[in-house]
Amino acid sequence: MEATQVYTNALDDSWGVVLKATDGLTQDELAKRPTDQANSIAWMLWHMTRVEDAIVSGRLTGQPQAWVAQKWHQRFGMPDDTQATGGRQTAEDVAAFQAPSRDAMLGYASAVRDTTRSYLQKVTSEDLDEQVEWFRGGTAPKSRFLDLVLKEHQQHAGQIAYVRGLIRGMDGIF
Repeated sequence: MEATQVYTNALDDSWGVVLKATDGLTQDELAKRPTDQANSIAWMLWHMTRVEDAIVSGRLTGQPQAWVAQKWHQRFGMPDDTQATGGRQTAEDVAAFQAPSRDAMLGYASAVRDTTRSYLQKVTSEDLDEQVEWFRGGTAPKSRFLDLVLKEHQQHAGQIAYVRGLIRGMDGIF
């Protein structure tokens, strides 16, 4: 099996968890924060999608991020800042986040996932070894960036399922 298929399968698996964990939740449940220092399901879904968009479009393909190019930032009522991915936002930023509907969040995630799938269908093992500028200086192979996307998805999919359990219980999730 090619490495790109491993990435695709792993991303699809974590995405399945997100879909199940968010199914049937109300807007209030999506926005609920377990504590004032915790993230909501909506915030985590936005963040993991922003990271994927910034990495796959911004770093790996060199294409404009869907966040701006497809005007998703407007649907989220947020600025067109391609650097804002949720990694450096404060608890106050999380509290101020006004999530759009689940359908809008999933729409953005689907648009980003289409770009990722297209990239993974075309990229070769040799391409994954190509060095790209890393966030904090130096370079890293493209595969390292995909590892980060995968880590974000697995981590946040699990967190989303956990927060759903806190809010509603796990009935029907697994």
